[in-house]
Amino acid sequence: MMHFSLIFIALLLPLYSFASQISYPLPKETISAEKYLQANPQDGEFYGTPEVDFPFHPIFSGRPYDTCVTQPGLGILPTFLLRIPKGRVFGKQGVVITKDHQVIRELANSWSKPPEKHGIFRLPFLPDAEYIDQSVASITTLSAECYYHWMIDVLPKLAVLEKNGIKPDYYYLDYQGLPFQKESLEILGIDLKNVLIASDNTHFQCQNLIAPSLVGNPACAPKWACTYFKERFVKEVPLHPTQRIYISRKKATARRIINEEALIAFLDKYQFQTVYLEDLSLLKQAELFADAEVIVGIHGSGLANMIFCNSNNHIVELIPPQYINPCFYGLAHNLGVPHHPILGAKDSRCYGQDFLMDSRALEELDQLLMGIFNQAS
Repeated sequence: MMHFSLIFIALLLPLYSFASQISYPLPKETISAEKYLQANPQDGEFYGTPEVDFPFHPIFSGRPYDTCVTQPGLGILPTFLLRIPKGRVFGKQGVVITKDHQVIRELANSWSKPPEKHGIFRLPFLPDAEYIDQSVASITTLSAECYYHWMIDVLPKLAVLEKNGIKPDYYYLDYQGLPFQKESLEILGIDLKNVLIASDNTHFQCQNLIAPSLVGNPACAPKWACTYFKERFVKEVPLHPTQRIYISRKKATARRIINEEALIAFLDKYQFQTVYLEDLSLLKQAELFADAEVIVGIHGSGLANMIFCNSNNHIVELIPPQYINPCFYGLAHNLGVPHHPILGAKDSRCYGQDFLMDSRALEELDQLLMGIFNQAS
């Protein structure tokens, strides 16, 4: 019996040499990427803070674009690429911790709190870190399970790595096995065996931790990053798009049009096809948007597919009055895609962010579509 036990232990030894457990104290402070690189210039590159050029639109009056492209306590995020020896990464959001136990401010994002109030500072202790004696790239971020944030915030980090000739041994990522996550990683040549799945309590220390910033800012992905994906997801970009599509959210749990039947009947006279994006693969969605003359859709993740569009495609965004968010207006501006927002209406039948297209909104849509099609003819 002793003989077999020793053999079993010997077989396990190689596994534990790959991933030993190390205890660390809680981090006590944050440090900006710029200050970290000033002290450790060999650990990466700091590219500066991008300028945000956002034209005014009356629908978004009083709702500055800064509310979409900034993070609480951070303002407009700078762009950088860190390579931290013995760096650590923690949690689903990918909080990056230096070997001096400092949290990189710009990589401790929150939708509502500054980095100094991040949840990591309220924990009673950190779980032991699993040591990986190889390179790991942390490409995860907030809401990676959301199609929009996956396409606009997560995947562009892969473009940064490729642009810098970096091929890590592992990718740290909030991967939940969602179809669009699986399909996009396959297309981009990332094997799931090389993915370290982030969870609330995952904690790794890496021989070399690679940590790219967001590319641009939330809703502000630059055109070069979107072109990177268009080249990989769309086999052929039509010179003269022909399809007219309406993106329905009937199957969603929120932000639906309560009189959608009337809207679809209205769009029928312009020969629009109703589409449910959740029924399509990522590649089919990319091809659909690239070949659509006009896309009418409700504010939601599906409109992130405008990264596959160009100046020949028109985006008509139907906006609920309860949630006026200019993120797609800003993204379309970055891409050079014509974007036309139309504000919906609400009444006592509307629940949450559900809304309706009343006679005023339908008339505005009618005038807009006639103008687009007359110009094209």
